[in-house]
Amino acid sequence: MMAELPHSTETEQALLGSLIEYPNTFVRAEDSGLVPEDFFVGSHQELYRQLLDMNQSGRPIELRTVVAFLNDRKVLTKCGGVDYITDLVDMAISAENSDYYIGVVKQKSTLRKLIEEVRRIENESFDSSHEVGDILDKAEKNILAITRDVKAGDFHSGSEVMSKVQDQINMLQNHQEMTGVRTGYNELDRITYGFQKGDLIIVAARPSVGKTAFALNIATRAACDYGAGVALFSLEMPYLRIGMRILSARANVDSYRIRTGRGLENEDWAKMKIAMKTISESKLFIDDSSTITIREITAKCRKLKAEGKLDLIVIDYLQLIASSGNSRYDNRQVEVSEISRNLKGLAREMDVPVIALSQLSRSVETRSGDKKPILSDLRESGSIEQDADIVMFLHRPDYYNREKNEEEDDRPSDARYEANIIIAKHRNGSIGEISLMFQPNTNAFLPMAVRKDYSES
Repeated sequence: MMAELPHSTETEQALLGSLIEYPNTFVRAEDSGLVPEDFFVGSHQELYRQLLDMNQSGRPIELRTVVAFLNDRKVLTKCGGVDYITDLVDMAISAENSDYYIGVVKQKSTLRKLIEEVRRIENESFDSSHEVGDILDKAEKNILAITRDVKAGDFHSGSEVMSKVQDQINMLQNHQEMTGVRTGYNELDRITYGFQKGDLIIVAARPSVGKTAFALNIATRAACDYGAGVALFSLEMPYLRIGMRILSARANVDSYRIRTGRGLENEDWAKMKIAMKTISESKLFIDDSSTITIREITAKCRKLKAEGKLDLIVIDYLQLIASSGNSRYDNRQVEVSEISRNLKGLAREMDVPVIALSQLSRSVETRSGDKKPILSDLRESGSIEQDADIVMFLHRPDYYNREKNEEEDDRPSDARYEANIIIAKHRNGSIGEISLMFQPNTNAFLPMAVRKDYSES
């Protein structure tokens, strides 16, 4: 025998009586997002629906007017009849106590939705026509929507929008704080005002230029210096090597010494212990799955988001994201376009910025003269440029001069270690170029003023 679904008839009755006897209860009910479907009893659903119509049309709500309104609409019997509605008013609780009753009704509604979702999952799991990935994806979306009471697609009134806009302008005018996630690079943050919620940021470069190191620097600075929850997906490098890299950059200790354990001095250990403690206490989460789909990335991010631990997503790198396995695509270019669109969707759904690294095509190397990357150099898909809110290129002049200078030079040179961050596209702001210094032995990108020459460490 199947157990009865969770509900509290008495609570629903007392709340409906309060809505009739104390119309101020409507403010609390509407603010909570209470909807007719949250009631279990059918007559209660219909009565609340009619009361909403009365309230929204500006009609006075009291027992006499409610009965007349329901009678005119020929739904009085459907709502329980005159005697039943009169009894509801006798059971009314005060508006001040209505929050508790509203909460109980919504909690019972949530439990029923969860039970219904579990039953749906069970039915589809026994049906061989459904793919496991589709069942999981739908289940995660539905359960997250239920537990967080998400109402996708809600309209925002002009008044609400303008109020938020005014708050934003006041905050910017007073220079109180960045509006987005800080990167730790002041010039970059000045242009972007931090990476904004819902934005897709593409960081592109040729192999070995340092895009992974740059992304790790941003992820670590955001997590350690500004308390951001960062999900880092490393498809190319195992987590242990990632850990060594971020430790080297954070502690300013030669990465070779950390990798080999050779030549570490007491001073190095002192700096490493401080860095280890800071990183350990941060909300930096690393996933090193070498084969992962957008669906799997989304599922993992949803869990962090539900726990309140997600402010930034970093993916290294876009072209390594696996296909969904359904073989819908004729070529990789079309597939990358779909991945790019899904990354933008991920940023919107999670309401956080997504940094995705991307490779550049070889055309930048074969081009004569200036080797600075341009938007057309993005590899495999023009849709990457279209989907991205920000496109940044990492350019190191010394990378293209290696053939002229194969051997390491004993004399430090600013030009040799200069790294240019070229903001080639910025949907909601200005474009430009920022100069940083790349310190190869620690994989650290540093502001010009605090650069340490390669030979010093």
